[in-house]
Amino acid sequence: MIAVFAYRVWIVANPQEAIEPLPPFATPRSDVNPLVTDPAGEPMPPPPPPPVGDLVRNNMFWVYARDVTGDGQATQQQINLRLVNIIQNPDGSVRANLRTNRTYWVEEGAQFETFIVREVNVDDGYVVVFSEQLGDEIRLDLQ
Repeated sequence: MIAVFAYRVWIVANPQEAIEPLPPFATPRSDVNPLVTDPAGEPMPPPPPPPVGDLVRNNMFWVYARDVTGDGQATQQQINLRLVNIIQNPDGSVRANLRTNRTYWVEEGAQFETFIVREVNVDDGYVVVFSEQLGDEIRLDLQ
């Protein structure tokens, strides 16, 4: 603190050359129109937006990201879903073991991820699942 006080005293005791003041604020020219106009005097339309097609791509952090064909629809081969097992419980209900990235035990009418189970047939060993990605039903058979 003493050093700051001594520096201030030195500045007062040894004044430097006076700094020239800034020029006064310049007023805008009156002959320039702030709006860009065409020769007829009408304001011009704004320029078109730049193309953004190259800037748009799939979000790499989307959990349910999937490959899509050129028309934006997923194909049945790209849907990772398979039937592992079908069991009939002692109370008569039927459950199917379906595997995507996780394993699910589901009954008829159950919904998981982007699928809805429509039918579980334990006698013939198949499950019918509606896929929201395809917009269609898929039949999965036991292997």
